[in-house]
Amino acid sequence: MSPRKSHPVARRLGRRAFTAVEVLLAMTVLAIGAAGVMSMQRGAILGDMEARRLDVANSVSRAWIERLRRDSTVWTTPNGNMTSAADNCGNAASFCPQVVAGCPSYPGGWYVPNIPTAYPADGQSPMFDALGRDLITADASKAVYCVAIRVDPIVDNPYAAGTTNTHELLRATVVVYWSKQLIWGTPDSTFCPYSVDPVVQEVAHPGTYHFLYASTPLMKNLLQ
Repeated sequence: MSPRKSHPVARRLGRRAFTAVEVLLAMTVLAIGAAGVMSMQRGAILGDMEARRLDVANSVSRAWIERLRRDSTVWTTPNGNMTSAADNCGNAASFCPQVVAGCPSYPGGWYVPNIPTAYPADGQSPMFDALGRDLITADASKAVYCVAIRVDPIVDNPYAAGTTNTHELLRATVVVYWSKQLIWGTPDSTFCPYSVDPVVQEVAHPGTYHFLYASTPLMKNLLQ
């Protein structure tokens, strides 16, 4: 007797198929994995945007440090007289207007440098757009980064005994601050140039801003 052969239809019916529960479990696992990947992608995009903003802010701080150093080269004594108590502080427009008697922001006070009213504004403005370009007052609503400066005395002029706010060496601190909110529809009324002191801003609006500080010494140019 020949062995019994199973019918093809019977063989197909005898095969085990996936149940609805197994399909649902597989779909659940796939959904969980996909959600994790999408969450990681979102975090990576946000992290990349914040890293880019920090890089631009760092460039802005370096630019203002170089501006202050540049201006310090024209901070000289009259007629090259190294023993003079007077100085040509007014030549250094980015910081010397604050280094005068009676200035409320000196020493140790924050101030926003003068904002240009017309382009070109390169090398002058304390307001910058998302790409780190200088802005004028008419474009204040486009500002993403704002700069404030503080000037503190380090070494007094030994030939200026009895005078006020006459120094040979200063420390300039630059702070660049920008909003933690990536996009806003209406410019924040507390942002640059509406409020000067970044510490006051952070106290009044905790967690609202990122801050980047940089510092440099400024020495009077005694060789001119």
